[in-house]
Amino acid sequence: MFWNEEEAEDRLGDNLNNFVDGMADRRNLIRFLLFCGFANLLIWLCVIIFPAAVRDSFVLVNEVSDKISKATLAVPFGLGLFFTYSLFRLKFPDVEEQKLDSDLMASFHYQAHSLRRWWIWFSRFWLEF
Repeated sequence: MFWNEEEAEDRLGDNLNNFVDGMADRRNLIRFLLFCGFANLLIWLCVIIFPAAVRDSFVLVNEVSDKISKATLAVPFGLGLFFTYSLFRLKFPDVEEQKLDSDLMASFHYQAHSLRRWWIWFSRFWLEF
């Protein structure tokens, strides 16, 4: 059941591609947006309302394992990143489509589309932090 590193990366890439393709469906996108928004709101409300308890639990987890504490931090930030990405996917549904036509201005349109995609990913990280 142990894969080599290349197979694991291929599976991860396939899973991420399936996830991005699944977000092309607007109904799934809205469901995912609601789930991430509610979970993100719940986590940050707990942080705001019970800061000492959250800090103590994080210190306890950090004493047990550094990897587990990093994974614990990845949950709220990851939910926030996927939430903002879902919001941008609602505004720009064709952001992940990459087709290069044979028109005269095809490379310009592809570059403009790539630039918009880059700004969406960049602003997603900027808004989260």
